[in-house]
Amino acid sequence: MSHSQDEEKRNDQTDACVNIPYMDSNIWGKSAQFSRGNTKRVVVCESHENCCRIWWITVFIIVLSGCSFMIYKIYEKYETSPVIVSFATKDTPIYKIPFPSITICPETKSVKEKFDYEKVTQKKTNGEVLTPKEEKYLQIMSLLCDDYDFETEAGNNSFINDYFDVLDEIKPDFLGNAINCKLMGDDYDCKDLFVPIMTDEGVCYSFNILDRGQIFNDLVSYSQQNCQLECITNVTLHECECVDIFMPRDNRTAVCGTGSFECVRDIRGWFQYLELAMKFPSDRENFKDFIEDDEGLLDCDCKPLCTDLSYHGETSQTEWKWEEKFRLLNETKYDKNLTHMSRLTVYFKVNHFITSERQELYGPIDFVANFGGLLGLFTGFSILSVMEIIYFLTTSI
Repeated sequence: MSHSQDEEKRNDQTDACVNIPYMDSNIWGKSAQFSRGNTKRVVVCESHENCCRIWWITVFIIVLSGCSFMIYKIYEKYETSPVIVSFATKDTPIYKIPFPSITICPETKSVKEKFDYEKVTQKKTNGEVLTPKEEKYLQIMSLLCDDYDFETEAGNNSFINDYFDVLDEIKPDFLGNAINCKLMGDDYDCKDLFVPIMTDEGVCYSFNILDRGQIFNDLVSYSQQNCQLECITNVTLHECECVDIFMPRDNRTAVCGTGSFECVRDIRGWFQYLELAMKFPSDRENFKDFIEDDEGLLDCDCKPLCTDLSYHGETSQTEWKWEEKFRLLNETKYDKNLTHMSRLTVYFKVNHFITSERQELYGPIDFVANFGGLLGLFTGFSILSVMEIIYFLTTSI
């Protein structure tokens, strides 16, 4: 008998928190009934004491506020830091990656016998009248020179095809002056290894460049650099009605001349300002209106590749006593007073390298796990709690 009485007392004490003498509302009564049957007991104050109500309402508000704040921080991190860059667990041998393309741009842009840039510039400075050919060649060559002082004067706004014809006509014979080229220790003719290419430095020469059929094809090869180049090309063509010398174009698109210097420079400034403004949240809204006013051309949104290959070069130099080398080889056709030689060696610094992997920091599963963990920590929420609520509603209504 004593055992039975003790059991009844314990049951009465267990349910003391949820027995409510005043059930004026059906909702309040249903809530109390759910509290008795729920696996997680809900504390309900007896006699509707105000102090008890205020206590638990305060605790409930604090818990929900803390939970909401933590969930917001997790969501903000999920939106702003979607990926993380980490190092691979093992080295990668260099034979698994291609050798990079090497481009050499001669400092001399024109043969003096064909066009003396210094002489023509001096005539321009002295106010002498230039011939139409000299004026045309000066404006074309000035696009390759950083210290051109006549950009404010009226010049051609654009060139169509004669720009490349002029550069090809007066360019120096770089490959003809190259004495020796080696690849993997074997001698080659430099003309077989290097291909002329047009850049913002004029006519340059590239080694190990892709074949034209692989570059100019119907298959679009995306990269962040190509996307940015295409974007600035479209904006330059839209604003200046021409493109810069290094930008892609078709035969009907003009190349910007000296008369468009200011327009091209402004376009570059826009993109530099865009890159800086997007890093500061306070300037994003102001710059957003500028992008929309420009028909959205500046809104490139160039995403990085999931897998990207880039090369970081290191340079070192030393004095090369080429005169002694040719003296030992009995080479006498090169006058050291009129000739200067240089040698370039390109190689991989190490046989292995460590790759960097870009992985998602918070995936959908991680986000849901953190979300549910915070709800469970602050409120005791779980899927079973939701199922109990659904079961109670379906059986009571």
